[in-house]
Amino acid sequence: MHFTTFLTTVVAAGMASATTYNAAAVSSNKNINGSALQASKSGFALKLKNQGAACDRGLKENQVTFSLNKDGELNLYTFQNSQVAYVDRSGMGQGKLGYATIADKGLVIPKNGETKGWKVAANGDLTFDGKGLIACPYDGSYSLWVSAGVNNPGGNKDCQAVTIRAKKDDKAVACQYSV
Repeated sequence: MHFTTFLTTVVAAGMASATTYNAAAVSSNKNINGSALQASKSGFALKLKNQGAACDRGLKENQVTFSLNKDGELNLYTFQNSQVAYVDRSGMGQGKLGYATIADKGLVIPKNGETKGWKVAANGDLTFDGKGLIACPYDGSYSLWVSAGVNNPGGNKDCQAVTIRAKKDDKAVACQYSV
């Protein structure tokens, strides 16, 4: 057996036993309340018309599916190269929430990026190191950031706190999310 085949088998076996989730926004803002958590172009968003993911069996998914590992890392549910969420809470990053693909060079994230600290609370709320998320309007959708003490991160305007509530997905569809 080739190493890559072995590795794929091990990763697939591990993912099959992990709890998979989808998530949606809970907000007093009716424009985003109930909107699915999405992953696109190495970031997370709400209300994208099409997240542009390539999904297993050609299925169309417009929400991200993910799991959390024992180290508190958020892994996108993929069928190819693993994709892992990161947060940059530095002064430059201001809570930047993104994801990177583990490829030939391993996991390449920003210098101050953190991957460990994700939790799903008993009520389903998704947090990073105890912090909630911020939604910032952008071109008809909303980019998502982790709260890092900046009300309008990344030069955005009219950002607001948002609760992202995870729900177990027993019929998860694996996708490769755009970078």
